[in-house]
Amino acid sequence: MIADILNFLHLIFLFIPVIIYFVPVKYLKSIFKYILLIFILTPIHWEFFEDQCIFTIFTNKFDNSINTVTASGFSEGYMKWFYKPITELLGLKWDSKGISKVVNLHYVINFVLLWYYLFFVGGYELI
Repeated sequence: MIADILNFLHLIFLFIPVIIYFVPVKYLKSIFKYILLIFILTPIHWEFFEDQCIFTIFTNKFDNSINTVTASGFSEGYMKWFYKPITELLGLKWDSKGISKVVNLHYVINFVLLWYYLFFVGGYELI
């Protein structure tokens, strides 16, 4: 139960850069800087945990029922619907390397979305 809630929050987190475009800027003024900081720091910490997210490691303490082939438990279990077609489109294998490349591509897109939101949508209201 707790793991399901944490995984749902994890899923929402991955799509915040898209979700914020549907929320008026006035509601994000006070928290956008923290959203941006968390998104910048997230891929950096993967190196310290053998290419795993601390959130996934923490969630697995409650429930490790997802059968995965790679160390990317959350991506393989919950994001397969999104990542698998992209791996196939790019001609990548569904393995640790392929999943890692798609996850990093997702983060590049998220960074661009956050950058665009900061400088062209929110502008002075966010600074």
